[in-house]
Amino acid sequence: MHIIKPSWPLHLDEKERPTTIYTLAVHPDGSRLATGGLDTKIKIWTTAPILKEEVENMEKVPKLLCTMTSHAGVVMCIRWSNAGRYLASGSDDNIVMIWNLETGAGGKVWGSTETNIENWKASRRLVGHDSDVSGVAWSPDDQYLASVGLDSTVLIWSGVNFQLLRRLDAHMGFVKGVVFDPVGMFLATQSDDNTVKIWRTSDWRLEKDITAPFIGSPKTNLMRLTWSPEGTHLVTPNSMNGPVFVAAVIDRHTWHSHNSMVGHENIVEVSAFSPLIFLRDPKLGPTGTNLCTLLALTARSSISLWITSQSQPLVVFDDVFDRDVLDLSWSADGTQLWASSSEGHVAVFTFDPAEFGTLAPPGTKDAFFRQTYNYAPRLPVSTPASSQPSSQTMTNGGPALGTISQPNTLVARKGPGAKRRIVPQAQAPVPVQAPIVQHQQPVLQQHPILQQQAQGMAMPMQQAMHGQMAMQAPMGTFNPPPVPQQPSSYASTSVSMIQPMMNAAGWADNRAPPPPGAFGHPQAPPQQAGWGQHLQEVSRKRRAEGPPAREAESDSDDGYLPSTRTSSVPYRKSGRTLGEERSRAKVELRELRPAYIPREREMTFKITNAESGKKDKRELRVLAVPAAKTFGSVKVVDEEDADSFEWRNFGEGKREGTSEVAVVTEKKTLWVDYLPKYVVCGAGSEKLEAVSLEDGSLIVYSPTGRRLLPTLVLDSPCSFLEAEGPFLMAITALGSLTVWNTALAKSLFPPLSVSALLTSSATRDVPHPTITTAALRDNGMPLISLSSGSTHSYDADLSAWSKLSEVWWAKESDFWEARRGKAGNAGRGIIRGIESAINDIIVDSAMDTTGDSDDDEDDSAPTVLVGAKKDQVGSDEMFKNAVGLGHLETRMKAAIALGSAQEYRTFLVQYAKKLAEEGFRNKAEELVIELLGPIYYKPTKDDTWSPTVIGVSKRDLLKEVLSVFAKSRMLATLGTEYQDILKKMSA
Repeated sequence: MHIIKPSWPLHLDEKERPTTIYTLAVHPDGSRLATGGLDTKIKIWTTAPILKEEVENMEKVPKLLCTMTSHAGVVMCIRWSNAGRYLASGSDDNIVMIWNLETGAGGKVWGSTETNIENWKASRRLVGHDSDVSGVAWSPDDQYLASVGLDSTVLIWSGVNFQLLRRLDAHMGFVKGVVFDPVGMFLATQSDDNTVKIWRTSDWRLEKDITAPFIGSPKTNLMRLTWSPEGTHLVTPNSMNGPVFVAAVIDRHTWHSHNSMVGHENIVEVSAFSPLIFLRDPKLGPTGTNLCTLLALTARSSISLWITSQSQPLVVFDDVFDRDVLDLSWSADGTQLWASSSEGHVAVFTFDPAEFGTLAPPGTKDAFFRQTYNYAPRLPVSTPASSQPSSQTMTNGGPALGTISQPNTLVARKGPGAKRRIVPQAQAPVPVQAPIVQHQQPVLQQHPILQQQAQGMAMPMQQAMHGQMAMQAPMGTFNPPPVPQQPSSYASTSVSMIQPMMNAAGWADNRAPPPPGAFGHPQAPPQQAGWGQHLQEVSRKRRAEGPPAREAESDSDDGYLPSTRTSSVPYRKSGRTLGEERSRAKVELRELRPAYIPREREMTFKITNAESGKKDKRELRVLAVPAAKTFGSVKVVDEEDADSFEWRNFGEGKREGTSEVAVVTEKKTLWVDYLPKYVVCGAGSEKLEAVSLEDGSLIVYSPTGRRLLPTLVLDSPCSFLEAEGPFLMAITALGSLTVWNTALAKSLFPPLSVSALLTSSATRDVPHPTITTAALRDNGMPLISLSSGSTHSYDADLSAWSKLSEVWWAKESDFWEARRGKAGNAGRGIIRGIESAINDIIVDSAMDTTGDSDDDEDDSAPTVLVGAKKDQVGSDEMFKNAVGLGHLETRMKAAIALGSAQEYRTFLVQYAKKLAEEGFRNKAEELVIELLGPIYYKPTKDDTWSPTVIGVSKRDLLKEVLSVFAKSRMLATLGTEYQDILKKMSA
């Protein structure tokens, strides 16, 4: 056993420091290593210099083969197809990319001095997720590609034409793990909802919902689950055995976990089975009970190796990495285990299989599949071949070998310098094990020493792979050439053992080239709207509430082509920009014109510009024209190194009375513009920037400084201006609210008046409420918070403002959870974040009543603290039940309005438990009927019932509700009756 931790396979930030490597995958032929990191890049490395020190020192040997930069967000997962033809990657830009090796040289990497040796290109850009893509997996035959994400969905793509085949929406939380079983019959997914779901690949229906091993499991960033190579067991990370962190071992036949891997002190996040199969007792035959496998687990910075025939780990590595291990990848021959870490380095553990036991004989795996599952795995579709090997493919009776300085090419080109794509000819598939390569381009001439190195490094891998690779080929289809059975030293994989046969056109399969425009700029990661001190924390969490309401199903539907931020596109940063020579002089911040109240028309509500006499930590912004100051700026997106949108008002000189707006980075100005009036406020998102001028003009810019809309003339300057994605919201000083979709150049609804909110929200304590916070959701819905403690949104379907939360619930509801000082409460969802902010207002108000009061206040009035109830109210059980149920119902409606699926589910279960506790059968049955819908439901244009709510199946939610009712004392009959009905409907 050897441990190698090279210093040079790195992903560097702008300051040349190593950044986190989230994921890695070693190619099936062992010649390449792919890594993806925090820098949004994917890099392809040669493995030979890592495995052999003498090769590392050879100048002719390339280390970095290619750097791919098409993703706009952190690369969370990468996986090679089983045939090695494609690389799939998922990122927090919501996109799945399919990469393959194109003809020609790679060329220079944008924005750097690197030169790509290989020409890896994104041939497909798969758009379908609404949030971060956390995992991808190929089926054993490469017929399907599955992707999962933080939008709580599982997407199934064709592995042939990469069209979306199926969307699986049963999960109620972020889906972070996905794996196909080696037989190809099932797909397993793991989610933050503390379940693992097993899907049948025959019809993509749910086979089993596994919950027992995950009761009490905490939330974690990674859930990389794995299936044993013979298919009998599924190992899931983030599992619990009472209070102990374990990796659960789930039996394929019963879907129960009777065993678990116990030993790690922290959460197990990554698991990976070796492809090798061993014999428990070498004296016995390769029967099912005599087989065992090798498993790797990670928890924080430690890696452990387990053999399934023992209850304790074989070895634990604690000091290889200083920070968390984020991904594992086994080589196809099982002699190498690769690992990546958040510290920014990779390591490889090399083994002799004999160190772990006796390998099962060739053909064991295939025979086990036939005997146990009556199933022969289909072959990878991406590996074409000819029935008769060409004379060019064989060298000395064996497979043609690549060289160290030029690793085996996966896609050859026809003749040197060929650039033209030729329509491929169909080829019959052959087993992935066939080591046949037709070299279509000349091999670089090398020194004889290098040729000897290449030949010498091939033999250990051939020896190690002979015993296992034959297991993967169907009987009678392919017989590998005999290789002497010798124990191998630690293997090095500079040569290809799994190579596709190239047709005359230079393509490895019968797929047509991607059509023009099949993939474009990566989509920028969506951002949440800010919402005061507490809600900013909520909004920073990516899609923390589950799948939001969507404006459209695809990029083309809403008319807005996805694009990255200007600051993240290399050619824009390195190219010439308008204003790049502009100097950023320090400006003294002062007020050029004070805030004022427009008096052009009669007001139906009071607008005050007076400052509060009390020292309030929160700045209560009033509905008035903001002061014009010499300088202002906003961050375009919520990141430390994001673009800054700045404006400067000139108070003297030849430009007095005018203003300058610009988007700048740390190094340069990306664009600049000049305007004839002072800027009073501005806003920006990853899709746009906007400013409001003192004459009521509103100007909207694209990320490159182009004007997206004509100059809009509003009834007065803006008091509030907020941007979220392509949406822009303006609240003028005269109380008009408008939201535009700048991508479509349309408003979402006619201008609204906030006078109704301000007048109806007045209380005895707050007779003249003001707007404290205005924000936008990612679906374009406005959120307005008032100083009286209420929060509102506009319902376009009802053409009315809706109240999302208010002080009443804080004082009277037993379900009010927000407490001042609990910062973690905001991270639990947008609704709880709103309540947390409201609670701060009420606590401060209660504290104010204990201090100095104004002269016109009644000092003898009793102080009412948060949660305090008068005696006659606190003792009235009916009052408590009514208010509690009302609060939960309001919460559920608010969750629907804001697209917070996870919170809706939580509030629904709380509501069901309350109904069951009190035995309110009439309310309970009405809820059941609402979720159940028509028994013989068929979608029509005039549907009065929708089968989903916020993208979640109502009948799946009903299962949870009925489970609560069935366990209760007073509603058990109702629960069991409808459970039977639901089962019959499903059947």
